[in-house]
Amino acid sequence: MAVSASAFGGHVVGALKGLLLNGPLPRKAGAELHEKLKQEVRYAADAENRVLEDDRARRWLAELRRVLYRADDRILQAYDAQEQQRTTASVLSLPIMRRFTMDMYIKREISSLLKDIDLLSENRPPALTSSDTATYQHDGRSSSCDGLDDDLVRHGSSLVEAEKIEMRILPLVDKLTEHHEPPREFLIFAIYGPGGVGKTTVARKIFDDQRTQSAFSARAWVSISRASTVAQILQATCAAIGVLQGPKTKADALQTQLADRIEGRRVFLVFNVHNGGGPSSHHHQGGSTGAEIFGNLVEVLKLFRAAQGSRALVTTTDENVGNEIRSAQIQKGAAEGFGLQTDRLWQLPVEDGWALLLRAAGLEPAKVTPELKKVGVAIVQRCNCLPLAIEAVGGLLRRKGYAQEEWERVRDSEAFELKDPATGTQGGAGSSVYLSYQHAPPRLKQCFHYLSLFPADVEIERRRVTQLWISEGLVDPGSSEEGSSTSSRSRRHHNNNTQETAAGEQQSGASQEGSSRSSRHNNNNNNTQSGASTEIAAAAAADDDDREDSTSSSQGPPRELPRLSSSRHHSPRTSLPDTMPSHRSDQEEVADCYLTELAGTGLLQRTNRRGQYKMHDQVRKIAESLTENEVCAGDPRYAATTTLPENLIRLSFLNKGLAALPENVARMTGLRTLLLSGNPLGETDVDTVCKNLGGSLRVLDLSETEIRSVPKSLGNLARLRHLDLSRTKITAVHESVGRLRRLRFLGLRGCGDLTSLPRSIHKLAKLEYLDFRDSGVANSTRSLHSLRHLTLLHGFVVDSVSSSNAVLLEDLKHMSRLSDLQINITKTVAGKNADDKMLKEKGSLRNLELRWCPVSSAVDPKTLETMLTQLHPHQCLVSLKIDGYHGAAYPEWLCSSDLPNLQRLSLENCWSWERLPPIWHLQKLRSLRMANLPKLQRIDMPQPPAEAAAAAFPNVEEMEVEGMEVLECWSDFQPGDLLQLRKLALRRCPKLCSLPGLEHCKVISTMELKDAELVHELANIPVQELVVEAMPSLTRVSNLPLMKVFTVVGCPQLERLSGVDSLQHVHVRDDEHQLQRLPAWLGGQQHFPRIETLDVEGGEELLARCERGNEDWHIVREIPRVYAYRSPGRLPYFSYARGSDFFCRHKAPQGADAPRKGRPLRSPESAASSSSSPSRPGGGNDAAAAEAAPADEARRRFWSRGPRPVDETYKKFLSVMSLFVVIVLWMITSLTDSHRNLLEDIALFFFYVCTVCYFIFLVTKRRNV
Repeated sequence: MAVSASAFGGHVVGALKGLLLNGPLPRKAGAELHEKLKQEVRYAADAENRVLEDDRARRWLAELRRVLYRADDRILQAYDAQEQQRTTASVLSLPIMRRFTMDMYIKREISSLLKDIDLLSENRPPALTSSDTATYQHDGRSSSCDGLDDDLVRHGSSLVEAEKIEMRILPLVDKLTEHHEPPREFLIFAIYGPGGVGKTTVARKIFDDQRTQSAFSARAWVSISRASTVAQILQATCAAIGVLQGPKTKADALQTQLADRIEGRRVFLVFNVHNGGGPSSHHHQGGSTGAEIFGNLVEVLKLFRAAQGSRALVTTTDENVGNEIRSAQIQKGAAEGFGLQTDRLWQLPVEDGWALLLRAAGLEPAKVTPELKKVGVAIVQRCNCLPLAIEAVGGLLRRKGYAQEEWERVRDSEAFELKDPATGTQGGAGSSVYLSYQHAPPRLKQCFHYLSLFPADVEIERRRVTQLWISEGLVDPGSSEEGSSTSSRSRRHHNNNTQETAAGEQQSGASQEGSSRSSRHNNNNNNTQSGASTEIAAAAAADDDDREDSTSSSQGPPRELPRLSSSRHHSPRTSLPDTMPSHRSDQEEVADCYLTELAGTGLLQRTNRRGQYKMHDQVRKIAESLTENEVCAGDPRYAATTTLPENLIRLSFLNKGLAALPENVARMTGLRTLLLSGNPLGETDVDTVCKNLGGSLRVLDLSETEIRSVPKSLGNLARLRHLDLSRTKITAVHESVGRLRRLRFLGLRGCGDLTSLPRSIHKLAKLEYLDFRDSGVANSTRSLHSLRHLTLLHGFVVDSVSSSNAVLLEDLKHMSRLSDLQINITKTVAGKNADDKMLKEKGSLRNLELRWCPVSSAVDPKTLETMLTQLHPHQCLVSLKIDGYHGAAYPEWLCSSDLPNLQRLSLENCWSWERLPPIWHLQKLRSLRMANLPKLQRIDMPQPPAEAAAAAFPNVEEMEVEGMEVLECWSDFQPGDLLQLRKLALRRCPKLCSLPGLEHCKVISTMELKDAELVHELANIPVQELVVEAMPSLTRVSNLPLMKVFTVVGCPQLERLSGVDSLQHVHVRDDEHQLQRLPAWLGGQQHFPRIETLDVEGGEELLARCERGNEDWHIVREIPRVYAYRSPGRLPYFSYARGSDFFCRHKAPQGADAPRKGRPLRSPESAASSSSSPSRPGGGNDAAAAEAAPADEARRRFWSRGPRPVDETYKKFLSVMSLFVVIVLWMITSLTDSHRNLLEDIALFFFYVCTVCYFIFLVTKRRNV
C-alpha cells in the first residue's frame, strides 16, 4: 500500500465534509458519498493490521485505496472548479456553461464512486471490526518526539555494549589479519546468520577496526543485492576502490584499470549482500539464487589474484553459503589460489537480550519488578534473541512504560506467529518489525511505506524525505493540535534535533510545538487517525494564508515538538493551525517528528553521518510486502524485460544508470511520485512525463540527470508540489513553471549554467523552498518579493552599488516565514537607506549564511562594517556562517546576549579581523569552525576571577581551527571550559608555539594536529585518538593516559613518548622519506604494555632496517603484529607476527620502484568515507549490464604469475601463410620465365625457403615481444 487507508481515508472524508459545507459538491449525492466512505474507512485500521495474514483483507484494502485515490482526485477537480468560479468575474455564458459542465462531470463521478463503495461494502471480510475514526487510539504513554533519548535513537548496534561487540569481532579480526602460507592465497570469509542478528554491524566494526586498517593497503565496502550481475558487482567494486568510470566504460576496461590499481597490494573487501535488487519482492518473480550471486561474486574476485594476501568478507543470510561458494569456485575455475572460511553469527544470550530491551525501551533496571522482567525475558525469547527484533519491540514498549498488562499483550501478540516468506519459519526479525508497525499511528505507517522507494544501498537524507512526505500530503499539521483550541502552548524550548544537518550543508533547527492530550489504545491495538490532509486542506486554506499579516512571524522562542496524536475531522478551512508557525511550517515540524519516531521504533536506523538514515534489509522486506503493487523501487534490468504495473502510485529509479524511461511509465496515469535522480536521462523523457502525467504527479525529482533544458510542457503538471532540478546542466527554466500554482519545493542548486530565474516565478505563491545556491544566477529577480510563504531561500544575491539601490533587501521584508537564509553579497551596499531591522524582526529565522564575494580594495571598510551591523539576526538564530567578510571589526550583535540560542558558528575568510568576538560564552554553542583569519595573532580566553561565573564554550562538542597563518598565542582554558569537547582539529597554524591547556576536558575522542610547525610538546590531554602531521619541531608527547591510537606523519624530531599506558595501535608514515631509522620512542615495550599493532609506511631504506636481523629488528620483534609498507602507494614490504614468530618479506611488483602512471590508491580513511555513500554506477552503461566475460588470458598476463598459456592459433596461421607465399612466388616465376635449367630451379627453391623462414622469424619475434 502506498498510503495508510485509515489515515488517507480520514483525510478524504474530512475534505468531503469541508466541500459539502462551502463547496461545489451536490448536497444530497455528496452527503451520501461522505457517509458511505466514512463507514468503510472505519474498517481500514483492522484490515491494515491483518494485511500480511489475511489475503481477503489485503485485496479489500487495495480496493478501498483505489476508491480513495479516485475520490481524492475528484475532490481536487471540484476544488479547482470552485477556485475558477471565484476568480472569474465575468457573468457571460462561457463561465456559466463551464460550471454546468463541471457539475455534470462531478455528479457522474460521484455516482460511479457510490457504486464502487457499494461493491466494496459487499466484499468486505466479515472478520473485520470497525473502529471510531473520530477518536485517536493511543496507548496511554506519550509518543512525543521530545521524549525520545537521542542516545537511543541511533543505528541498532549502538545499543549493544561496546565490549560485547568487541568480543564478537575479535576472533573474526584475528582470522582476517593472521598470516598464511603461501601469502598469495586469496581468502574468502563468509558470515551468515538469520536476518537481524547483526551481520552488517559486525562487518562494519571489522571494517573500521584499527587492526584491519593496519593489515591492509586498502579497504572497500561494497553493497550488492542477490540479483546483481557480474557487471554490476564489478562496477560497484571499482567505485568503492576508487577506479574512475564514465557512463560508457566497458567491462574489460574496468578490469584492466582494477588490475593495475590493486597489483601487489593487500586489499580488504566487504561484500554486504542484501535481498533487494528488483522492483520489489512482489514485483519480480524468480530472482537470483544463492548459487548465482556467489558465482558472480567469485567471477569478480578472480581479478584479485594479483593482490597478494587480500581478503574478502561476505555477509549473507544463506546458511549454505560455504557449499555454494565452493561450487562456484569449481565452476569458474577458481578453486586454486582461493581459501574459504565460514562463520555463523549466533543470537544474543538471553541476559544480553534483556539488557538491550531495557535500553531500547528507555527503562531503568531498578524500577523493573521481577514479574515484569519475567514477561520481558519471554518477549526477548519470542524475538529469537535477535538484536533488530529486540530493538523494534523495545521502541514499542517505550510507550508502554512499566505497565505489566501492556507488556503481556505484546508478549501474546499474534504477530510473532507471522511466517518469513523466504524461510517459512515463524518469528524472527520480520515478526517483531511487523508488530512495531501494527502499533504505529496511521500517519506514521504511510510515511514508513514511502521509505520503500529508496533502494537498500541509498542513504535517506532527513531534509529530502520530509519534503517528499509533505509534497505527497502524508504529513498532517493538525496532528499536533489534536483538534482542540486549548492545546498547551506554554512549554517552549529548543529541541536537540536542531543538530541534524545534511553532509556539507547546515539545516534549520527543529524546534516544534507539543501537545498534551492522548487517549487509550483499544484491545486490538489499532491506531486510527483522522483529520484533514495537507493537500486539499492546505489548498482550501490558501486564501486565508495569503491574507495573513506578515507581522505574525515575530513570535517568541521555538516551540516544543508535536506529539504523534491525531485530531478529529476538520473541515479544510480549520485543518491548519490558527496561528503562524514560530519558524518553519507546522508540516516540517511534524515531518521531523515522524522521522524521529520511526527511528525510535526501530523501523529506521541512523547512520554515522548526521541527518542520514537507512532501512535494514529485514525492515525493507516488510515495507515491500505492505506496498503491494503501488510502490516500486525500480531496476533498469527488470524495466527492460518486465512490464511495470500501471497502477503504480510511486516509482523510483535512483542512481540506476537508466538511459531511457520504460515505455509504460507514460500510461501510469495515477502516478504521484517519480524519482529519477542520478540517471542519464534527456529532455525527451522529461517531455513525455510532463505531457502524460500532468493530472496526477505530485513529486518529480530530476536532479543529477543529463537534461539541458526544461520543456514547455512542464506547465501541464498542475498538481506538482515538488520539483528538483539540482545539479543539472539546464541553462534556463521555462516560463511555464509559473503555471505550477501548487508548487512548494523548487531545487536549482548547483546548476552552474543557469544564469537567471524565470520571470514568472512570482506566480508561485505557495512556494516554501527555493534553493539556487552554487548556480550561475548573478542577481536575484525582483519578483521574489511576492513569495511570502518561503521558509528556505538559498542563493539570494545582493549586488547593489549605492544606497539608492539598497531596496533589493526589501525583497526579504515580506518573507515572514523564513527559517533558512543564505545571502551572496557580490557588491557592497552603502547602507544608509537600508533597514537594520530587516533580519532582526524575523523570529522564524534559524539558519543564516552571509557570504561576501571578493571586493575592490577601494571599498571603505566602514561601509562593510555598517552593512554587517544592519544584518542583525533575531535572537532565536541557531546556525550562523560568515564567509569572505573584509571588514576590520566584528558586529556587536555577535555575542552571547544577542544570540543566546546559537548552536553552530562558522567564521571563514574574515580577512581583516585582528581579534575574535566574545563568542566563548555562547552557552548553547555545539560546533565552532574558524578558518582563514590571516590577521589573527592571539586568542585570549577570559581569565578568572573577572568572568568566573561563566565557563568558556561549556557545550562545544566539535571545534575546528584552520588557516591561522599568524596565530602565535592561545591562552589556556580554565576548569569548567570545554567539558563536552569530543573532536578537535588544528591545521595550518605555523606560528603557534603551544596548544591551550586541554586537561580540563573530559574525553576527546579524536584530535588532529597538522602543520603546527613550532609546537614542540603535547602533554596532559585526555584524547583517545591522536593524529600529528607535519610538525617538525615536536619532540615530546607525554601524559596521554587515554590514548589508544597514535598516528605520526612527518615528525622527524619526535624522540620521547611517555605516559601512554593505554596505547594499542601506532601508525608511522614517512611520505617524504626523512626517517633513516625507526623512531627511538618505539623502543622498549615497557612504555606500551597494551600495544597490539605497528603500521610503518616509508622508504625502502627505513623498512630494510626493520627486517629480521637488521638494526631495528630489536624494536619490531617486541610488538605483537607489525606491517611495513613502501611509499608511495602503500605497497606491502613485510609482515611480522610475534606469537607464531612469522616473518614474510613480500616481493615487489614489477615496476614498483618507478612512479605509477595511474592515480594513487585510496587511503583507508578515504575509502571508508566513500563507502558510506551508495556506489553509483556511471550513467547509462547498458552494454555493461550484460555479464562481463573474463578478459583473454593473453591480455591479462600482467597479473598472471604462472607460465604463458599454450596458444596453437599462431602456428596454424603461419603454416597457411607460408604455403600461400610459396604458391604465389612459384606462379610468378613460372609466368615470367619458362626457360630455366636445373641450377636455376635449385636456386629458386632455396630462395623460396629462405623467404618463408624469414617471414616465420618475423612473426615469431613479434609474438614473443
